[in-house]
Amino acid sequence: MVGGVRAPELAALPESDLLAIARKGVAGRSWGSPPKPVLAKTFFHDRGIPQYLVGHGKRLELIFGRLAGLPGLHLNSNAYRGIALNDCVRESRATAEGIAKKTL
Repeated sequence: MVGGVRAPELAALPESDLLAIARKGVAGRSWGSPPKPVLAKTFFHDRGIPQYLVGHGKRLELIFGRLAGLPGLHLNSNAYRGIALNDCVRESRATAEGIAKKTL
């Protein structure tokens, strides 16, 4: 994903530049130097990724502070600690591990 609240000007770049930025972002992280794609397409979503509001961290402290008094109740979604798929997987694993440690 390219652009967003932190770099909205990137959305105005030509498709070839956007694809180059995306390939550079992938290089070294998981594939080393990725092969040239056989097919590539860009999509624009003006409001594609939600942003947490100022004060979100304090709100989480309040919510999870109250949750500590309710054993057996667990909250997990993209509303708390990351909206991307990888964030959801990380938080789901952490929740599952926490549950397993308490019940096994």
